[in-house]
Amino acid sequence: MSDLYMDRNGELKRRNEGRMQLFIARPSEGAPPTDKTPRDHQKGGWFQADGARELISRGMALHGMPDSGSQVALTHNAAWLKGGRLTLESSLRHGFKRLVLRQPFPRIAEFHNLSWLRAHDLPAPKPLVACVWSLRLIARLQFLATEWIADAPSLLALIEARSPKVPDALAATGRVVKRMHAAGFVHRNCFPRNFIVDDAGAAWILDAWRGGPKASSTSVDVQDFEARLAELQVDPTPFRDSYASGV
Repeated sequence: MSDLYMDRNGELKRRNEGRMQLFIARPSEGAPPTDKTPRDHQKGGWFQADGARELISRGMALHGMPDSGSQVALTHNAAWLKGGRLTLESSLRHGFKRLVLRQPFPRIAEFHNLSWLRAHDLPAPKPLVACVWSLRLIARLQFLATEWIADAPSLLALIEARSPKVPDALAATGRVVKRMHAAGFVHRNCFPRNFIVDDAGAAWILDAWRGGPKASSTSVDVQDFEARLAELQVDPTPFRDSYASGV
């Protein structure tokens, strides 16, 4: 856990009385070139300290807003920022789980789970910043920023638009869910809205805060996904076949 927090002037300083639980990603690719050629920010590693300050500032601005999500423009890339104020009920509920059950707040859990998925070569957006801000020992705000995946509508959006890409998108989702389960990760929020499909036809995993790398049954993910498809009156065969075969 980072021991940094942002003061009122937007400067990162050491954490004071635990007011901010903050996690910041470190770049693992795209080291600064030695021959003075421009960095290729599309290859990863573009996220630096100035980007962290920008995202923390934007995230803190969500303090008076209900939970929401929006695209944020940075210097070289875009990020997706989601979060907002915590109601007293949700703050106490998640606070109890953190103290008694050792479960992190949702946006913190999602930061770690996305990192875990990426470390196991699964397609998930890179987590950049996650934060829970507390005042007088009560959590008031949480937010998470991830990299923005361009031209990647959600599977649910494709279904609702009756896109001809739906069968292929379902098959791609079946493959990625199978890979996720084979790696030992159970999503526990496995619905069409939580998968996006990029312009190359690959499915990406989103909103992974409820699950994790745990030894629980993977069948709940498949059952939840197919139950939602039934509600949407969508044939689950492409998803079911690709999940069964893994290809």
